[in-house]
Amino acid sequence: IVKDANDIQKVRLLPKPGAHSFYDFEITNVHLKNLTKDFLEKGAVYFLKFLQNINEISLFSDPEGFERHTELAMLVGKPLALVRGRIGFQAMEMYAINQDWSVFENDVRNAFSKSYKRDTYDFEQVDFPIKLGHAAQLNDGLFGFWEDNNDTFKPVIKTAADFKTNILEKSINENSTLLTMLFDPRGKLNAYTGILPTKTITIPESMYAEALAKMKIYFSIGPLLTPKDKLQIPIPRSAIFEWKWVYESDYTLTEISTKPTIGKVSFELLWKQHFEVDISKVWTILLDNNWLKAIPDNSMIAYVNFDEKTRLPLPDIAAITTDWRTIVDNILSEHYQGIAPVNTDVRFGQVELREGWLKLINEL
Repeated sequence: IVKDANDIQKVRLLPKPGAHSFYDFEITNVHLKNLTKDFLEKGAVYFLKFLQNINEISLFSDPEGFERHTELAMLVGKPLALVRGRIGFQAMEMYAINQDWSVFENDVRNAFSKSYKRDTYDFEQVDFPIKLGHAAQLNDGLFGFWEDNNDTFKPVIKTAADFKTNILEKSINENSTLLTMLFDPRGKLNAYTGILPTKTITIPESMYAEALAKMKIYFSIGPLLTPKDKLQIPIPRSAIFEWKWVYESDYTLTEISTKPTIGKVSFELLWKQHFEVDISKVWTILLDNNWLKAIPDNSMIAYVNFDEKTRLPLPDIAAITTDWRTIVDNILSEHYQGIAPVNTDVRFGQVELREGWLKLINEL
């Protein structure tokens, strides 16, 4: 929801980090595209009402077995799936017929007539109600649905007052109805009819587990006032998750980790200000003695280890007669890249405004 120049609320699509625009015609799934287009066309009032329904139902919905799902998407929200389904009645065998003797005589007389229909009291034309989902039902994952050719969202029942809002009426000889459902894939879909046992179906985990695992979590941050030489952001520390600062530079996304890093090229430029020894030899020594830690699939950047307990003593280098260890320590301390904790001391120096995103990743 955004406001235009006239302070009128509008519904807009938010592009992902690094993208400057995002339009509904870019969505490849036709059903998701139609839903998105519907939100954009109906405006802010409709969309806010829709969000209110989703938030209210979300308070009741918490499928069992949630501890199996440790994806980041579950940490900050409740991802919902847009599911297509078909609902209707089907008879297991022929309809029961009128057993009256006079009716039977009439059946016999018309036994060879292709257009003759035996008397069933029109049982197959009786409409039976179908209720989909219930917010108060344990493990129910349905949030609401749309019928095909009907763009009215029908939220799942929350109270007795909502009973008639999402009731479908179907007869046995009627064609099934296509539905587009908003569904928590971890839950179950329950259909209640009053004439049959509750029908319950689930989505196999193999159909959505990969999609959940691929979801990335970004938090838009800005404007942020921080020292120019070191990015400082107050963020929580975790042994499981890692934060990364993502910003755009020359139309390219760059990441800064909470773990201090230093680039091989930057280190080489700083090293040459003091010594002429080959940088590759020094870089290897620092990696071998745990002053630097290699980053998988990236040989040009390494993590900086500031833990004195796990660092090993650096060996002497024949071509260097000065204390090169102190110089290296100063280079790493002053020029590493990373998200530093906020320094509350009064400091005078250059500051700048930054905008970007905080990205949360799972280290396990």
